[in-house]
Amino acid sequence: MARPLHLGRSSHVWDVRIIDEADRLVCVSRVTMAVLKTPGRY
Repeated sequence: MARPLHLGRSSHVWDVRIIDEADRLVCVSRVTMAVLKTPGRY
């Protein structure tokens, strides 16, 4: 499961949680991504 914590114009922060088949939490991660403009689009 992943959910956004912040969705800005230049960066996004996501909370990612991985669970196993027994519905136990296996991993928690926070991901920060840069948002870049696509060349030629406005």
